[in-house]
Amino acid sequence: MSAFTHAVRQLGHLLSLKKHSDKIQCKTDESGSNKKGVSESLIELLLNPEIQKVGIWGMGGVGKTYNVKYAIDMVRETNSGRSFDHIVFVSVTHEWSIRDVRNDIIKELSMEEELGENGGASLLHQRLKGTRFLLVLDDLWETISLEELGIPEPTKENGCKLFLITRIHNVCELMGAQAKVKVPTFSREDAWELFCEEVGSMVLLPNIQPLAKSIVDECGYLPLAVKEMGKAMNSSSDEVIWLNSLSIMMQSRPLNSSMELVFRQLKLSYDQLKDVLKHCFLACTFFGDNHEISIPYLVENWMMCGYVDIADEMLLSEAYEKGLHLLKELLDASMLELSKDRDHITINNMMRHMGLMIKSSKFIMRDGLEQLEGPEEEEWKEAEMISLKASGISSLHQSPDCPNLTVLILYNNLQLRSISPSFFEQMAELHVLDLSWAGLDSLPESISKLTNLHYLDLAYCRCLKNLACLGSLKQLLVLDLSVTPIEEMPEELGNLTRLRHLFLSATVNLSRIAGGIFNKLSKLEILQMRASSYAWQHKSKEKEASLQELLGLKCLSTLVITVKGVGDFEFLRNNAVQEIWKNTMGVECYIRGLSVCMKFEGKFNSWSSERQEEDLAGSMLSRAASTIEKQGKRFFD
Repeated sequence: MSAFTHAVRQLGHLLSLKKHSDKIQCKTDESGSNKKGVSESLIELLLNPEIQKVGIWGMGGVGKTYNVKYAIDMVRETNSGRSFDHIVFVSVTHEWSIRDVRNDIIKELSMEEELGENGGASLLHQRLKGTRFLLVLDDLWETISLEELGIPEPTKENGCKLFLITRIHNVCELMGAQAKVKVPTFSREDAWELFCEEVGSMVLLPNIQPLAKSIVDECGYLPLAVKEMGKAMNSSSDEVIWLNSLSIMMQSRPLNSSMELVFRQLKLSYDQLKDVLKHCFLACTFFGDNHEISIPYLVENWMMCGYVDIADEMLLSEAYEKGLHLLKELLDASMLELSKDRDHITINNMMRHMGLMIKSSKFIMRDGLEQLEGPEEEEWKEAEMISLKASGISSLHQSPDCPNLTVLILYNNLQLRSISPSFFEQMAELHVLDLSWAGLDSLPESISKLTNLHYLDLAYCRCLKNLACLGSLKQLLVLDLSVTPIEEMPEELGNLTRLRHLFLSATVNLSRIAGGIFNKLSKLEILQMRASSYAWQHKSKEKEASLQELLGLKCLSTLVITVKGVGDFEFLRNNAVQEIWKNTMGVECYIRGLSVCMKFEGKFNSWSSERQEEDLAGSMLSRAASTIEKQGKRFFD
């Protein structure tokens, strides 16, 4: 999706949504900023008499078990083993049962003869009662009953402790952990140190070191991956081998059986997700090409892809809240990370590689790779998501059979001037289509066949004028026509009765909007017309749209328009306080001929003014023109 569309959309979210980071933050002890910090935190918790239950969580391979064992060893050394009468460390398998876990505990306690291999819960409880024990349950994927195991409840009075090691934050919550320590990946410096220890001095050779550091980056600083890759590259001084290994990793393929095992370990987390979360996670690997993704951008992509159910009467802002809940579940499952600014999520390199391995033939991403035409016929048929940003495509003359394709991104292909009339004929499942910054002067007739399309971006299509065919896209939720040369808004757009967001910024040739179109767009939540040449009036010409139509949009939360004169603004101001608009309403109203922007904030029910010196339309067009100046053409031919 175009950077411009994303920036505009952020405005809508800022005006109409609560701060999303409050909804998704996990209440955890984030003390583990590096490998030493985690162990120190765990030692303190082991010695703290006020804390009985501790949850240690984080993604697979990050070193949770290692840190717990290290902390226990340190406590044993410094306290001469007097802290606990029993230290029991048990791994809980995926196909665990109460009986199996209890038997493992009995074996750890060396009480087989006393209790028997299948000793009962009451006997184990009686044996442990009155002792001070530390029970560590490793690799826990769901809650487990201490009572059914026969484990006395740890209390301050009995001095017992329970440590839970899991990948899932919610398991810590449900098991009643009083303290939760998230184990992060290593820092780049710590990961490099571990890699050097495994590889040896060869890694410092001038021709090897840059490649070695890139391999560590591709490992996502995940200790398990760094260690295994270090073993694989041990003592190798052949630059070709290093280059080949890096290439294999960048293609999201395992280098050897050890790395394949690492990916299998990571995939266990994926396999535990419910289906909708699997779709959401895999979408992150597709849309997160720089490994850091804006939260509004990500959640809206989920919405447009259909991963969030959007009922006919539901506002997109309400659906966004549902999307934030899905995001929190992925964060809790250690599949994603929240950035320091809490406005973005990051996906670890190894997690991204794992996701792309799952969808190896389903996701086609060839951004920036020069090619004359699109993928091969069989690739179209297999694909679920395709991204060909800035790939230099000049024409798409195929009629591909795409039964599974849901996302097609053709952003920034300025040379794309021709698409086959039947190109979209067999893309019935397409939900997201980005044609922004294309050189098209018309859309193919078959675009009307995209009856499940939710999102269409045509921004910065500098030659595109005839849009009547869009009237068939009745499931469309978001339409971006910003910085296009349209002169008249097609009456057929009134058929888009599910439309929630309409962007018409910098439509400098737009001179007419037929009356009645907006009366039909009753679900519209955002109308963004900043720097458009169209000026709204409260008394319009015959058969032309008027401000009265906008006042009838009861779902509207963001309105950015220009009005023809002061009298038109007065009409808008006098009517904006009506209860038909909610207290989340935000308005930016520019008055033609005046260097002022009038702003309304519904929650305060007040207007304010702001001087506007910059030529907004000129600024947008100037930036756009600079990207195509090598072609020696004006932005609008």
